[in-house]
Amino acid sequence: EIGAVTPLAIESVVRLYASVNALLLEVGHSLPEEGSEHYFAYHVEALTGRSFVHGELVGLGTVLLATLQHNAPERPRAILDAARVEWRPGQLGLDTDTLLSALEGLRSFARAHDLPWSIADELDLSMTAATAVQSVL
Repeated sequence: EIGAVTPLAIESVVRLYASVNALLLEVGHSLPEEGSEHYFAYHVEALTGRSFVHGELVGLGTVLLATLQHNAPERPRAILDAARVEWRPGQLGLDTDTLLSALEGLRSFARAHDLPWSIADELDLSMTAATAVQSVL
């Protein structure tokens, strides 16, 4: 439905967004919805000086970070593809060097911007970034 942009899909997305927003207001922070995949997106935008469609870049970050965590990356891939989200590096005009820089520097970026703890603080991204990037090319 989302991929087809039907009225039901639009209504569902708006309702779900409102529910998430209510939750975030209740807990007083964005941690339930924002983590390493968002930090990746912020870092890519900082590295490139470009703005992207938020869900597309966060989608790429979700697949990459799920790959690095060995956390079923095929699931977000399938969801993004079914929703017809353009999340692949080639679709976003991102090259391998930019992706590697974004992943390898993710922990430093998060610390420099005082972002809350995420898995980026735990993973040794320099050792595995190339493998993750190859998986999405």
